Amino acid sequence: MAIVLDRELFQWELNPTLWEAEEKTWNLTEGVYENVLYDRVVDSLFTILADEFHIPIYFDSHRGNQSFLIIPSNDSIIAPYNFGQDREYSLIIQYQLNSGGTYNRNTMKQITEISERVKRLIYNNVDYTVSNVYHWNNANISEITHARLDSILQTSMQFNCSSTEMSPN
Repeated sequence: MAIVLDRELFQWELNPTLWEAEEKTWNLTEGVYENVLYDRVVDSLFTILADEFHIPIYFDSHRGNQSFLIIPSNDSIIAPYNFGQDREYSLIIQYQLNSGGTYNRNTMKQITEISERVKRLIYNNVDYTVSNVYHWNNANISEITHARLDSILQTSMQFNCSSTEMSPN
């Protein structure tokens, strides 16, 4: 038995009412969903780091003498429910220091001190709620790696947290 697929049905320009044609209600109007990864996790992590360190934080690439980079890496479902779901989020927090080619006791101390402060900062915010608004729980730094790339010293920290999403339906 051969299955014939009408590709025109899957081209939005040719069928802008595909969802109604399938008699499904997708209900993706504004306010029905929440961008949990950004609103609860990335933005909160950005605020926590910015308040503590006063070091520039970027999302695309490192700049200047030192900076942080936040890179979302994983979004996994832990448990689905009728009313929502528990999800685990993983992000990489990179700290980079341009040492000018110097790698000694002081530069090593500086990058390890930053990673230790981030670990403690996340430990102090393991369950993060601001003004009675829940953001995440079970936050941790599960792994830290250090690298030397010519005149650049880099620390990568694996940040993990969980968040419960409630369905409005």
